[in-house]
Amino acid sequence: MRARISLGLAVGALVTVPMAIGAAGSVTRVSLPLSGVQLPQAADGPVISADGTRVLFTSTGTFSGSPTGAVRQLFSRHLGTGAVSLASANATGGAAASDIDDDATGASTPYALSYDGRFVVFTSTAQSLVAGDGNARQRDVFRKDMVTGAISIVSRDSKGVQPSNGVVGEPSISADGSRVAFTSGTQPLTPDDTNGVPDIYVADLRARTLRLVSRTAAGTQSPEATAHPWISADGRSVAFEGTAAASVLAGAGTHTAGNIYVARIASRAITLASTPGANGATLPSLSGDGSRVAFFVPTTGVQVRDLTAGATTSVPQSSAPAAARPVISNDGALVAYTDTSTPAAMKTYAITGGITTRVSQTAAGAALGGAASRPALSGNGGVAGFAFNDAGPVTPVPVAGDSNLVTDVFVATTGAGDITAPTLTARAAASGTKVVISGRANDASGITEVLVGGRRAIVADDGSFAITLLPVVGPGSVVVTTRDGNGLQATVPVATDRAWAAALRASAPSRPRGVRVTITGRTARVRFATAIPGLCRVELRQRATGTNLHVSSYRLIAARQRRQGTGAHVVALRLPRTVQRAARYQVRVLMWSSRGMGTASTTIMTP
Repeated sequence: MRARISLGLAVGALVTVPMAIGAAGSVTRVSLPLSGVQLPQAADGPVISADGTRVLFTSTGTFSGSPTGAVRQLFSRHLGTGAVSLASANATGGAAASDIDDDATGASTPYALSYDGRFVVFTSTAQSLVAGDGNARQRDVFRKDMVTGAISIVSRDSKGVQPSNGVVGEPSISADGSRVAFTSGTQPLTPDDTNGVPDIYVADLRARTLRLVSRTAAGTQSPEATAHPWISADGRSVAFEGTAAASVLAGAGTHTAGNIYVARIASRAITLASTPGANGATLPSLSGDGSRVAFFVPTTGVQVRDLTAGATTSVPQSSAPAAARPVISNDGALVAYTDTSTPAAMKTYAITGGITTRVSQTAAGAALGGAASRPALSGNGGVAGFAFNDAGPVTPVPVAGDSNLVTDVFVATTGAGDITAPTLTARAAASGTKVVISGRANDASGITEVLVGGRRAIVADDGSFAITLLPVVGPGSVVVTTRDGNGLQATVPVATDRAWAAALRASAPSRPRGVRVTITGRTARVRFATAIPGLCRVELRQRATGTNLHVSSYRLIAARQRRQGTGAHVVALRLPRTVQRAARYQVRVLMWSSRGMGTASTTIMTP
């Protein structure tokens, strides 16, 4: 559900919800410098961050104040402050020396950003962005940190080497910026890539791993290229496009045209999302949890497949001679697409309820005098974007003052932003002397992280997690926090008070009880009791000399070990001849059981 706050949280959960941007239906030109004075250079290809605060676009114009070298650069604009930053820059702020990849057909947008816009991924042949770029003027995938300025090459093989003939690119990034999906070139990047054609990979920059995802668990690869990857916000699924020959990936028979597939990264399961047909399907967009995928079918237009329900929804008036990539919101409830009416318009379609809303319009709500292109949508669905060319000139235009007669980038608020926070449950259980915090976090927009006491937990595909910690000393709690693909948070404190301490003691390792020693001649009889069965070891130890008086240090003199049941026990221990008369010794009993190891000791004086 959308436009509401979920109350389905564990007791004590706190919800963090960002504020909406602008009034519903408002239209803003994004491709402006901070001064607000329009530039003569065209801008194109909007991409909006999941939280709706930042927009990417490309242009040769000087939008950020940094020289562009008259090549196409990538810019990021903050919708709140209006500030524009150069994303295609090296660590010192220098602009890329070669064009940033864009799609001249307008079918797709080959760059992306994390949920809050901190991390940006793009493709370029520029060698000036990263020191040591060693594959000449070949295409690489880059990730830029807009906060620190750091930039790195993502498209390296499993040994960290750049492919000599570059990659196709088309990067897509997870909400937290840690995983990047991209299309390789013909060179294999991992040893299991053996088909000699472009494939879909995911680089995990946190774990420093690279995985070939357009490959089944059994090792099957498509004999022809796969392309157009889109990674889910939670980073656990990737949608991509394959030719007819790629049907071997889903084991669904031989197809006559291309189709859309969704791969689960951990399990390597690959699902056919589109219905095989003569015209095929192309250009997928995936919801935050990977359960819904939107794509384009030339004969019928935009379709949305619910992989969980096994149902497909067709979006009205969305077919066109040339495909345009639809964009689905992270919660899978809203789709931005190109309506084929004349002139073409950018619209959104609500899957539930079938409500269509025109986005490409004037500030007063009137239809534009020309065609809109390049549909874009924030992950939360609250902000939509499009490109519009006023050359001609044409009227009306989206906003007053648009008179540069080139393509510009615009955004509009939809009034349908997702503010539903994740559902989160968490509980504590004793495990020996430690605490296991486990639970489940779920959200249609995808769960990007779970932090338990500040430590990152591994989240399974079903949202479950578990992490082992040392218990908190004294009254208190462990805080569990989760974030979804739109940056919405939920927090649950898990109690670790005295009641919890009692539970921990109850499950602590069982200790021998009532250790008593009697000595007859050279035999020491050690009596003790155990509550559960276990392996017991009785030791006679002597205090070591010359040690720090504040530290108990002993050396072993004699020992005997045997398995004991429950109840009282007597173990006879033969005293070595080295044992002195009228000397102090320690007798220690150790017990290993299913609960761990427990010990008890007593001090004796030899007769």
